[in-house]
Amino acid sequence: MANGDGVFLLKELRKIHESVPVVIMMSGFSETERDELLKDGASHFVSKPLNFEKLDSIMADLAKSF
Repeated sequence: MANGDGVFLLKELRKIHESVPVVIMMSGFSETERDELLKDGASHFVSKPLNFEKLDSIMADLAKSF
């Protein structure tokens, strides 16, 4: 995130909207980081470089359940 911390944003969003799906896009994250973000409320992960087919599939699944 260019001008902020995505983890901070995720935590603040969860305070306001607990059920809004959040897809995290990161490069080079560890399992520890991934587990922490899931604990903080992330719904899914996609890695960089972005795979649009995977993102499309995630978004379609989220649209069905939201």
